[in-house]
Amino acid sequence: MKKTLIIDNKEVVFSFNASFAYKFKAQFGYDILTKVMPVISDVLKGFEDIKDIEDIKIYEMGNILEYIYSLEFVDVQNLIWTFAKCNDDSIAEPEIWYSQFEEFELFEVLKELLPVFFKSIITKKKITKQDILEIVK
Repeated sequence: MKKTLIIDNKEVVFSFNASFAYKFKAQFGYDILTKVMPVISDVLKGFEDIKDIEDIKIYEMGNILEYIYSLEFVDVQNLIWTFAKCNDDSIAEPEIWYSQFEEFELFEVLKELLPVFFKSIITKKKITKQDILEIVK
């Protein structure tokens, strides 16, 4: 899956494919699950009334981000950079890549990318809150 965004008047294409976890770990030295699982846990704590994953709508992403305390700012940047790197292997290292943008609304970009990312990693099978809680344990 791919998502194209205009950031600082530049077209940036992000890709969500199976190479994501490998690229992330190769670049940053740790497995993405060590960050994603606490995030899922934080989100679930904020949305106790979620019956299944379909209840999370794109417009709720802003609310979801309010419950994420387990990520550092740089972790968010690392996620976004890796999505871009999955589309274009030639992009520069994160610090250099980010410096090309005068403006980069990090959380606005993340709100656009998270739904596509979750859709790319979640099964077509109906997933319940209980399924997610079992994974997070």
